[in-house]
Amino acid sequence: MKCNVAHALEAIGDEWSVLIIRDAVFRGKSRYDEFLESLSISPTVLSKRLATLVDSGIFERSLYNEKPPRFEYKLTSAGKELEVLIKVLDNWGYEHAPRPEAADPITVSGYARSVVSRWFSEPVAAAPGASSR
Repeated sequence: MKCNVAHALEAIGDEWSVLIIRDAVFRGKSRYDEFLESLSISPTVLSKRLATLVDSGIFERSLYNEKPPRFEYKLTSAGKELEVLIKVLDNWGYEHAPRPEAADPITVSGYARSVVSRWFSEPVAAAPGASSR
């Protein structure tokens, strides 16, 4: 399909993946057990989502304990750019899908501000091999 939104959604995955990214970006989580505890997600679903996020280039996986083997999941630069998406979803939810238990909107970093500035102030370069419109 020739649709960047569809390609992005395929790379990111489902709502669990977005929440995993949120926990990494805004809550500093990077270990399997941290995500498991924070999200109350099933271990099977978490393992599959983390694998998808690694395969998509959003996270890098590295061994931090050999016996038993334990891995840490760090955001790549592409993954860090998703801070902007999480912020937009957070604001939209706060304004348009309010709930009594809603939290205050999250605050973005200078990194996210630079991404927004780049995305919205510079023309988008064509992807390699893309045809001009």
